[in-house]
Amino acid sequence: MKRKLNFMLAALCIAMLISCEKQQEIDVTPVFKEKISGFVQKGPFINGSAITISELNARMGQTGKTFNAQILNNEGTFELTDIELASNYVELKANGFYFNEVSGTTSDAPLTLYAFADLKEISTLNVNILSHLEKNRIAYLVSHGTEFATAKKQAQKEVLAIFSINKENMAQSDLLNIAQTGDDNAILLAVSLIAQGFRTEAELSELLANISTDISTDGKLDDLTLGSALLNHAKLLNLKQIRTNLEERYTNLGAEASIPEFERFVNQFITNTTYTYSNNIVYPETGLFGQNVLFGNRSTIAVGEYSITANLPKGTSLKIVVTSDRVAFGAFPDTPVNFTLSNNTLTSVESGKSCDIKFVVRPAYTFFEYTNNNIVIDIYENGNVTPTHTKTIDIEEDK
Repeated sequence: MKRKLNFMLAALCIAMLISCEKQQEIDVTPVFKEKISGFVQKGPFINGSAITISELNARMGQTGKTFNAQILNNEGTFELTDIELASNYVELKANGFYFNEVSGTTSDAPLTLYAFADLKEISTLNVNILSHLEKNRIAYLVSHGTEFATAKKQAQKEVLAIFSINKENMAQSDLLNIAQTGDDNAILLAVSLIAQGFRTEAELSELLANISTDISTDGKLDDLTLGSALLNHAKLLNLKQIRTNLEERYTNLGAEASIPEFERFVNQFITNTTYTYSNNIVYPETGLFGQNVLFGNRSTIAVGEYSITANLPKGTSLKIVVTSDRVAFGAFPDTPVNFTLSNNTLTSVESGKSCDIKFVVRPAYTFFEYTNNNIVIDIYENGNVTPTHTKTIDIEEDK
C-alpha cells in the first residue's frame, strides 16, 4: 500500500511538472504591429546594417519565423512594418559597422548585438550593449521558470553590478538611448564606453561573449580577469574627447542629440570597482640595443650602449625626459622604434606596441667639462603632467 502511495505521489509530481511546462510553453500572446522601430547603438550603427527580428516561444527559443530589414541612416534607426507574430516575445539581432565613440571613427569591422523584448505593450525598442549582455542570462532564467519581465529586470541589475552601478527603477535596456539625457541613458553610454575601450571589433566581440557566458547561470562575473580588462581600459578613456566625438558626429549627421552625463558613471566604476588594474606599462630587462636603463632599481651605469625600452598595453602612452649632457641617442641605422625624439624627450607613437631607442653613455673627456655626472630620467605615463617615476642614475667613470 505504501509503495502504491509513493508511486501515485511521484506520478502526481510528474503530472504537475508537465502541466507547468505546458503552461509556460503556451503563455504567449499573438501580436500584430503596424510598425516596430528603434535604434541600434554601440555608438550608432551605420546605414545599411542588417537587423533581424525572430519570433520566440515562452522559453526564449526561436520558432523559425523571422523578419529582416536594414538600418535606415547613420543614427542607427530601423523600422519594420506589418509584423504579425504568434508570440509577443522576440529576439532582435543587429549586425553592421558602427561609430566608435572612443576613436571618433567608423569601426573597421562589423559587430553583432542582440536584445530580447516583449512586444505586448511596446512598439519601439532599441538594441545596445546592455541588452546584449543581458540576453544569455534572461534565457537561462526563463528556461528555469522565471517570468520574462522578472528575468529581464534581474539580468539588467546583475549586468549593471559588474560596472559598480546599482540604480532603482532603471528603465528597460531596450528602451535606452545614448543620444538622450537622463541617468539611465548615461549609464548605457558609460557601459558602452567601458566595454569598447581601445579594443578592436574582434576583441570587443570576444569580451562581450565571455562576460555574457560567464554570468549566464549565476548572474555573477566569476572570471575576475574580465573585470580587470574592463578597468584597464576605463582608466585610460579620454572622456572629454569622447563627448566631443559624439557631439560632432550627431551634428555632422544633422541629428538632434543630447549626450547624457556619462562621465559620472565611468568615474564611479573606476573609483568603486573591486577589480584589479593590470594594464601597467612594462619595462623589460633588455631591449634591442642592450640592457634597459629603465629596468628595476638601477642606480649606477657604466659608459657604453644601452636601450630605453618599454612595452605599452593598448590605450597607454609614455613620455620620457632625459636630463644629462653625458648621453646621446642612436641615429641611423639605429633609428627609434615607436618613439619620437625631440630635445632629449621621447614620446611613444602608438599604444599596444613596444618602444625602443639606442641610449649611449659617453665617457668623460679631460678637455671638456661636463655640468654633471649623473642622469635624471623623468617618466610620464598615460598623459600625466607630473612624473610617474623619476630615476637618478650615477655614471661610473672608467678607471
